[in-house]
Amino acid sequence: NVIFYQNNKVSNLGKLFSIWYQFYKGKVKDPYDTFDWLLSTNHPKIINKYLYVLSGGKTKYENFFDIRNPKIKDLINFAQRNGYVIGIHPSYMAGENSQMTESELKVLEEISGLKIKDSRQHFLRYHIPKTGEILEQLNLKTDSSFGYRNLIGFRCGTGFPYRMYNFNKEVPFNFIEIPLVVMDMALIHCHGRDTKLICDHLNSFLQKNEFYTRITFNFHNSTFDPTLMNTDGLIALYLSLFKG
Repeated sequence: NVIFYQNNKVSNLGKLFSIWYQFYKGKVKDPYDTFDWLLSTNHPKIINKYLYVLSGGKTKYENFFDIRNPKIKDLINFAQRNGYVIGIHPSYMAGENSQMTESELKVLEEISGLKIKDSRQHFLRYHIPKTGEILEQLNLKTDSSFGYRNLIGFRCGTGFPYRMYNFNKEVPFNFIEIPLVVMDMALIHCHGRDTKLICDHLNSFLQKNEFYTRITFNFHNSTFDPTLMNTDGLIALYLSLFKG
């Protein structure tokens, strides 16, 4: 990311090395380990909380951690204690592959000890009509993949959950679609990593949509990497949105 996607490569590489060295020496924790405050119980404004977990995949867009590492089980338990529902985050190619999705689902259920009923596609890669048919086949109850990857807003025309339509069978699907309205990476796509612009954009959007809708947010633990942006500003935004 630093080498290919950032303007201030030299200074950011220096920052990256500094953070890595401090982590190596045990002076700071992994900057991607933000779950203690992301999943805190001290966010009463968040309702219907989900933690979507990747459990497989064969592309460069996943496999950044070992799902069988005991720390993942600890994280799942921590999220559950704090009121989160555990969902599957099918890998990059799984939205068109029922066997791959089923395999990843079984792995997550084995690791978590839970019956998984909720899903959000990795990179929001929902393929009509195939993905819906896979979700139905595996008896998943909700999906939250319909949102913009480069904008915030109502891709579904609504923020309220609804049943998507199976055009092959001319009937609604049984699962419930939960529209994704605001994603952190979409805000970053709009404004780079300028925290002030991100905050101004989001606050303006929320003021215009304060009533008569439901707004589903998606935040990634990796977004708060201090080598990428002013994480203090982004953390303050997150806490201002949800903290009691």
